[in-house]
Amino acid sequence: MALTLTIPAMRLYDVPVINSESEAALNRGVIHVPKTSMPWDRKKQKNIYLAGHRIGYPGTGSRLIFYNLDKLAPGNSVVLRDRSGRTYEYRVSEKFVVGPYADWVFDTVPGRDMVILQTCTPIPTFNKRLIVRADRVTDAAVR
Repeated sequence: MALTLTIPAMRLYDVPVINSESEAALNRGVIHVPKTSMPWDRKKQKNIYLAGHRIGYPGTGSRLIFYNLDKLAPGNSVVLRDRSGRTYEYRVSEKFVVGPYADWVFDTVPGRDMVILQTCTPIPTFNKRLIVRADRVTDAAVR
């Protein structure tokens, strides 16, 4: 586990985030795409990319983990916590839908330190990806 994820508006608290792009890890819960930033990276522009299933599999950590991701609104809090207990707070700034092969969403955006949350949409076809961007509240760890 690389991080934990808390999104109060979705009633998600201290959800383990696995640093892996594997399907097996995704089926266990929320993953961090390793080729993207971590909150403690010293770069000014960061894109911490997290993904989770919308529906997932019964009896696993992936079950309904990002079911209500579409309900997040600008200003909602997203908090990451690292292994040492430092927390990093972000505020939702935008959400949009892309095709399944829109690799540009992994790229950093000039002047932004952000976390991206991604899940499949719409229910029941899941042929697109819902993207939620949240920008860092401060330059330093919150706590």
